[in-house]
Amino acid sequence: MVAITVLLASTAAVFFLELGNETGSNTTPTASFQTDYDDETSDSLTFSHNAGDKLKASELTLVVDDVKGASGTISGVNGSYAVDTLVSDTKLGAGSSITVSKSTFSGTSADLDFSEARLKLVWEGSGSGQSTVIADWTGPDA
Repeated sequence: MVAITVLLASTAAVFFLELGNETGSNTTPTASFQTDYDDETSDSLTFSHNAGDKLKASELTLVVDDVKGASGTISGVNGSYAVDTLVSDTKLGAGSSITVSKSTFSGTSADLDFSEARLKLVWEGSGSGQSTVIADWTGPDA
């Protein structure tokens, strides 16, 4: 009887511990970001991680919409960018930042206008199929 009880207890422990590990790895992170918009000659926007979970840069995407050039529409800027190609850190924690400016976009030397733009940081869990917007900024004239 003791052997059956030990066997049942160890089977239950393995089941629940494995279930806990799976659930934990697919949990959507929580993070607080502050944005700082600089509307000088060529605009820039900085996302600063204030608090919350450390985020893997490889699981973040920067989505850029409606950025214009100083003289109007500009090509090659609006779209999605893997954050791990924009920063040197593999993980972003409190105190980390991502700055988006004309130097972010290869082949773009024109001054940028973010005043009507929308930029988002999107987390996509690797292998989980989950995604969520963790930071969202809209320009003052949008």
